[in-house]
Amino acid sequence: MKNNKEKILKQVYQHEVKKTFFDILLKIITLVFLILFSYLFLFSLIEILKEQRSFDLLFFFQENLEIFKKYFIENILLFFEEIPKLILLVWLILMVLLIKFIFNLKKNLKKTITKLRSIYKFFKKI
Repeated sequence: MKNNKEKILKQVYQHEVKKTFFDILLKIITLVFLILFSYLFLFSLIEILKEQRSFDLLFFFQENLEIFKKYFIENILLFFEEIPKLILLVWLILMVLLIKFIFNLKKNLKKTITKLRSIYKFFKKI
């Protein structure tokens, strides 16, 4: 009877090991993809703005601050018109998802570490 109990317990722990491993792997892959895609969208957004020479407007106003203050609203509106809105929207969504995912990871980190310690102690005992 004791042997069967140990077998069942070992199978349960093996299942938990697989589940925990795939959970951690999935979280790492998701985090890497979110970071990579956010970087790519941000980089493409900046490249498009460089191509359109949208940043030249900002360099021009460095020289004379009074002109910048006088035409601030018009410049912001012009800058907003030149931004590719779809890419900006996708980047913002990716950033929100990334922040939410990181907070979720942080919230569940203690539980995952406890699982890993428990699994380690069990297999160290065997």
